[in-house]
Amino acid sequence: FPYYMESLYSYYHDQRRIIDLEFEHVSPIFAKEFLDSIIREGDKVLREFDMQVSIDSLEYLNTELAETKLLNIKSSINQMILSQMQTKMTTQLGYNYVVKPIDPPFLPLTPNRPSRSFINLVGLLGGLVAGILLVLMRRFSSFNITKQK
Repeated sequence: FPYYMESLYSYYHDQRRIIDLEFEHVSPIFAKEFLDSIIREGDKVLREFDMQVSIDSLEYLNTELAETKLLNIKSSINQMILSQMQTKMTTQLGYNYVVKPIDPPFLPLTPNRPSRSFINLVGLLGGLVAGILLVLMRRFSSFNITKQK
C-alpha cells in the first residue's frame, strides 16, 4: 500500500476546481486500471453518501409534513421534498455523479520508461570496460595459463 501511495500524485487547482491524478507504474495497463478504479470508487462512495442523506432527509420531511397543520410550512416542506427527490434521482443516474473526468486515464502509445537505448548504451559501455580490464589484467599479470605447461 505505501508503494502505491508513493506512485500516486494528485494536484488540486483552486481556481479551476480540478483535481489532477497521476499514477506511475512499470505496467501502463495497471496504471490505467488503478486510476479508473480510484475514479469509479470515489464517485461510488460520494453517490452512496448523498443517496443516504437524501433518503434520511425525505423520511424526516415526510414525518414533518404529516405533523404540520400550517399551509405555508407544508408548502416549504414540499419544496424541500422536491429538492431531495431531485438529489435522489441524480444519484441513481449512472456514472460520473460527482467526479467528471476531463481526460480519462489512457494507455500511452509509446513507452517512456525505461529507455531501451539508454539500457543498451550502459550495457555496451559496461561490457567494453569489463573486456578491456580483463585483457589488461591478463596482459600485465604474472600468472599466465599458457606458461604453466
